[in-house]
Amino acid sequence: QNRITIVSTDRDFLQLVNNRITVWSPVKKIMYTPNVIREEFGLDSKNYLLYRALTGDKSDNIPGVNGIGLKTMLKQFPIMTEEAEVDVDTFVEYAETVDKKYKIHETVTQNKTQIELNYNLMQLKNVDINGNAKMLIMNLVDNEINKMDVLSFKRMFMEDKMYTVIKDLDTWM
Repeated sequence: QNRITIVSTDRDFLQLVNNRITVWSPVKKIMYTPNVIREEFGLDSKNYLLYRALTGDKSDNIPGVNGIGLKTMLKQFPIMTEEAEVDVDTFVEYAETVDKKYKIHETVTQNKTQIELNYNLMQLKNVDINGNAKMLIMNLVDNEINKMDVLSFKRMFMEDKMYTVIKDLDTWM
């Protein structure tokens, strides 16, 4: 299958990172892969969306759950570090049934509705768009990608003034 690289500074796209999809952050100059997500955040890339649903997104006016930060979440919810995707129900069930309860477990249980709302608002895998548009996108993603027209790409690169961010285009390509 084809590999896909998304170029964006928007952290929302990090939820899509897997063995096929990477995200290049031109400001941080980091190529996000599953390993990089694990190194930077300490969790499996499949659980990045749930992490963001818990902590919120100020730029999109999505409130997080008070008292939940990355370090506390990783310490009290080790399931987030495992290589399996954790959904909201599993996360809340863990909070309800964990042997040694802390305030964060109670907070998660009390805020299940907010976490579900955040998750649904932030998720990019099943967006609510018209069926024809969705089919066109899925066909583009699933089909072979045409070989890049280097000259056209370099022209767009210059027009968009991307040289201010990516200094050595030939090395990057």
